[in-house]
Amino acid sequence: MRALALLSVLLVSTTALADPEALRRPRPNGTPVVVERESLQRRLTKLEETLAEALENGSRSRSRSRQLLRRALEEMEDLQELVEEAPELSRVTQPPPPPRPPQPTVQPLQEDVFNRLSAAMQREAFGEDKMRLLRDAAGRHYFLVTHVERLLKQFSFSRERLEVVRLLWPRVLDRENGVRLYSHLTYRDEKQQLEDILKG
Repeated sequence: MRALALLSVLLVSTTALADPEALRRPRPNGTPVVVERESLQRRLTKLEETLAEALENGSRSRSRSRQLLRRALEEMEDLQELVEEAPELSRVTQPPPPPRPPQPTVQPLQEDVFNRLSAAMQREAFGEDKMRLLRDAAGRHYFLVTHVERLLKQFSFSRERLEVVRLLWPRVLDRENGVRLYSHLTYRDEKQQLEDILKG
């Protein structure tokens, strides 16, 4: 690019001589625009080579130098037109995506809702019916370990209690308190099954 820098003054003076209107054209106002970098670099390299050749031929052939300078001038005018017609950067740049909506905060089942669920389960005589109500609630609510403990007391058999934990554990928010559930089972193999549920 040294030749381009050295001959800029020469080219401006040549431009003024060849086309006096060129100096009166409006200059870009500093608005960023979008151009294809590789294409622009190729054209600037070619322009640099043309100017370098004109500089070398200046002492040998004046007419050849003028011809090369004329070609360089035309290329510069084309480049100026390219930049003037390029779309503004602000029109091409995509606006940033809207921020994600805040994730809803998960809350455990409210106490009054839990009490209604527990009361409805107590009115059922059979474990299967209690479990049906619990499955429905588990699809819509989140629980605490204290909720699970209170519900376990409604079931007589360890098999049913393990099923309650298996059903509710994915919806339990304070899993760090899960160790409290071991006291609701008696035998070692039941507690092993509970451990498998809690780890799963």
